[in-house]
Amino acid sequence: MPNRSIEILPKDNTGQASISNQKSLAKYPDLSAESSFGAAKLTTLSAANPTHIRLSSKNINFLHHNLGNRAVRQIMQTKFKPHQPTDQYEQGINRSADEVKSMSVFAASSARVKKKRPIKVNSRSGHKPGSIIQRAPQKTHMGEFKDKVYTDYVRGGKKYGVKIELEFHPGNKVNAKKIGMTQAVKITYGGTPLPNDPTRSNRAVKSGAAKGFFVDRISSRDNPVYGGPGLGRGKNPKDTPLSGGNYKLGYRYNDAGGLKDREAWIFDRPISNNQTPKSSMQFETTALALDGAQKGTYYGSVKWGWERDAAGTFNRIPLTLVSKGTPSSNFMEAAKEWNKATALGTLKTVSNPTNVYQNNHTTVKFTVAKGTKVTVSSGFGTDDMEWMSSTIVDGARAGQQGLIKVTDLKDVGDGAATIDLPLTQKKFTNYPNVWLVNSPVRSAATRIAKLAKNSEVQVIDKGPAQPFNTPTEKWWKISVVNSSRSSQTGKVGWAMKTYLSDTKVK
Repeated sequence: MPNRSIEILPKDNTGQASISNQKSLAKYPDLSAESSFGAAKLTTLSAANPTHIRLSSKNINFLHHNLGNRAVRQIMQTKFKPHQPTDQYEQGINRSADEVKSMSVFAASSARVKKKRPIKVNSRSGHKPGSIIQRAPQKTHMGEFKDKVYTDYVRGGKKYGVKIELEFHPGNKVNAKKIGMTQAVKITYGGTPLPNDPTRSNRAVKSGAAKGFFVDRISSRDNPVYGGPGLGRGKNPKDTPLSGGNYKLGYRYNDAGGLKDREAWIFDRPISNNQTPKSSMQFETTALALDGAQKGTYYGSVKWGWERDAAGTFNRIPLTLVSKGTPSSNFMEAAKEWNKATALGTLKTVSNPTNVYQNNHTTVKFTVAKGTKVTVSSGFGTDDMEWMSSTIVDGARAGQQGLIKVTDLKDVGDGAATIDLPLTQKKFTNYPNVWLVNSPVRSAATRIAKLAKNSEVQVIDKGPAQPFNTPTEKWWKISVVNSSRSSQTGKVGWAMKTYLSDTKVK
């Protein structure tokens, strides 16, 4: 088909972006490697210094793999305020445009760009050649995690965060039709946890060793799969589409056509203006079977992110294995809070009065009473606080706008229910030749395997409503993630609770 182009420019001083070729945009909502667009134009929205970049189809493919389309999608989908330099979305747009402009792919012939070869980013964006670091794959019982790209995000000589493309490659014991990645994060300011919006505050662990961790999803989304769209009532994580702007589901299974095998992939770029010592964004990312024979099984987890030490020195957290099977208690505690929480609901102020600040976030513009309803359009961090760009909904200041501290807002919890994550438990067989069966009602006839002692398993269903579970005899559904008898790894079935323990036995 003939080349098409999209030009994104300010519509007027309200800052609403205008997009040409709206009909085509509706037909092709994502500029990705699979897009039918032959070309697109990315334009920064800085009124003082607009920048126009022509993207070829190969450039778009490059964006898909290295920015997750966020650079283009964010501009196309976001309302922004070009005359408010503290607005997060405008900053994000300009950062994305700067990063795109500085990439060597645009300075060289697109024919010289290799799809699988890491691209070194030009120092105009602050990334020095060679700053892309790829560590050895982090191997789990069921596959391995690889950082396709993992580098610092630098602007104006300062480090603000990291950029990562993370893959999970399923091993030969995996049997899943969909594999997604989900992650928990803890954001700290000066050593103190501070989620970056009021809905996420509701989802955060409130006490204990995991305090501050929450499942890393956009507040309006009910789906725990990273990058996945909201799914709505009655849906399940397995309903997540196979791909989107910043994620791709993986799979490994056999059907009539033979083996189907693909890695899962996510793109993330956690950044903050926060330069305070002892501040951080720490992630634990896990791969999860969403559909198929091993549905509900976790395939291990890794940690990554960034932190500042007591002197304020920035450090990228190395990609490191956390678990070869069931994620850590930090993740599982965050999953429990996620399952109890809701998507974005009604937001109200909690301080009496609540200060509403000008865009310099130091001067009070006006105040509103406790319990005032607000809506928010964006958020950003400074050295001591997370802020929300807010619009007052009721009271004498209705319709007025300003910045409100995250700590001065609360989500009352009336949003849509979140879709549950599996709360699996790590166990070990405590006796030789533990029976694994398809049906406890016909255990002898449906025996799958005699599990070796100290096989590592995940409890994925305790069968509370199953008729075969009685007060004196209980069967749990388990997924075997590691066994000394390799042929047993990957098996799924029912085993008696009596023969499962929290730790290995002698």
